[in-house]
Order: sequence, then C-alpha cells, then structure tokens
Amino acid sequence: SGRVATLSTSIFKTTEEKQIKEKLQFYCNDNNVDGLIIAFESNIQGQSYAYMAIKNLELKIVNISEYYDFKSENEYSFWYSNTIKSGKLFWTNAIFDPAYGEKIVICCMPFAANGNRGVVAFIYRTTTIFALLNDYCSIGRYGFPYIIDTLASFVAHPQNEDRSLEELGDDFNDNTLIKFSDAIKNNNINQDFIHYNTATRKKCIELAYPIKHTNWFLGLSVYNGRELESHEFRQEMRQSSLKILIVLFIYFV
Repeated sequence: SGRVATLSTSIFKTTEEKQIKEKLQFYCNDNNVDGLIIAFESNIQGQSYAYMAIKNLELKIVNISEYYDFKSENEYSFWYSNTIKSGKLFWTNAIFDPAYGEKIVICCMPFAANGNRGVVAFIYRTTTIFALLNDYCSIGRYGFPYIIDTLASFVAHPQNEDRSLEELGDDFNDNTLIKFSDAIKNNNINQDFIHYNTATRKKCIELAYPIKHTNWFLGLSVYNGRELESHEFRQEMRQSSLKILIVLFIYFV
C-alpha cells in the first residue's frame, strides 16, 4: 500500500498518455508486483483512459478500454468503481481479468489533484501470492496456510482451489466449513472450527486471522490428531500465524 501511495502522488502532474506509459514501465521494475494500472476518470484536458502494464516474459502495456469499459458497472470494473466511491485504498477479492487472462488481485488507490482524477493500482497474480505462501509461510507437518477473501473464496490455496468455502462444505457435506464460511463473511472469527478433513482423512482445525491493510484473512488448516485439543499446541500455531502475517505485511506494504 505504501508503493501504491507513492505511485499515486507521482502522477498528479501527469497529463499525457505517453507519460503514463513511461511511468508504468518505470514502476514495473518492482519485482514484488505483477503489473500496474493507471486509470483516468478525467485528466486536465477532460480525457478518460486506462492503461495496464502486464509483466510476463516481457512487459506489455495495453489499453484496458479494448477489453472492457472500466468506468461502467460490470463484473470486471468494480476495482475502479469501488475505489472511486470509497475515496480510499481498496483491495479487491480474487477476480478473473480478461486483459490478464487469469485470476488476479488488485490494490487500488484514488487520486485527485491538478485537474486529474482517477485510480492507480498494483496487480498481483493469485499464483504469485501462493508462491509467497509456499516459500516463506510453511507450518511444516502440521498443515498448510491459505489466504481467503471476504466472500470466503480462496485468494491462494495449495490445490489452487476454485471453489469457495461454502461450496466445499456443500460438496463434502461438511457443515463446519459452511459455518466457517459464514464467520469469514461476517468477520466473526473469534472461535476455532474443528472438523474431519475428507482430503487429508484427519481431524482438522481451521483458524483465521485478518491480514492488515487488505480485506483478506490468513487461514491455517491444521491437522495433528490429539494435539489439536492442547492449549500449548494452539498457542504454537498462533505464534506461527503471527510470523506469516509479518511476512505478508512486509510484502504488501
């Protein structure tokens, strides 16, 4: 979020599309992000446009308007409309973006100065976020971490799970997962959720902790037999979650 604020400040005096593309190229040198967006509701000349920088093997800059109307209310453009309406930093849930051709999350911030108004944003592939979890956020033999959004859909999951928590609960006839899903949606996660994990064939506890500066939660799926009932073991898992949260905080700030 600090990087997106810096980018937002730097474009206040930018008015030309050529300058927009140059700034996208410059800021895409940040290896922690997968792309950037600069979208103008209207610049000082009254023009409206949005460009996205896509990082693959080579940097590609595209005009978002070729894929969808970013200022309209549609399934792809809510990152823009929500940021404009809220007037503050906004993290999207995981979405499929037609310009990217895959699921991404977007960190957005509005700007308005010197006759310019719009949104700047950093893009993260959901696969990038999972790689971060896989590389730095292991809880070892005890289970695995994941990231889930406010709709109880997975942003990052070891099996690249496309189903939501509620859908998993329905598919496996697991009422505990459905209750866990409701708790996530209602931001009421002050309890633990113990169930039998049909994939691991083990008794399992689901824990969730909010990730600062985002609208996501860090989830831990922990399976370790009788130790689940141990206060010391649960305290160890909470300490592990704090370490993971610190890594995520450093990465996303």
